[in-house]
Amino acid sequence: MFLFLIDHSYLLVVATGFPAGQTPLQTRLEEIRIAVENGASEIDVVINRQFALSGNWKGIGIRTARSLKIYYDFL
Repeated sequence: MFLFLIDHSYLLVVATGFPAGQTPLQTRLEEIRIAVENGASEIDVVINRQFALSGNWKGIGIRTARSLKIYYDFL
């Protein structure tokens, strides 16, 4: 979690699945929910490294879509 001061405003940035994207999806979604509830204005999602190396782009897309949905559900 990073906190930046930009133009006299704080920007809370959270990275989920850091560093290799091996965190289970449910854990990532909970991290996003908690971050947004606590004022995060940016969520960086680390893709699953194994999915990328094996060309499982559908798996990456599904997890990205689920992450976006949980983010917008809590805005």
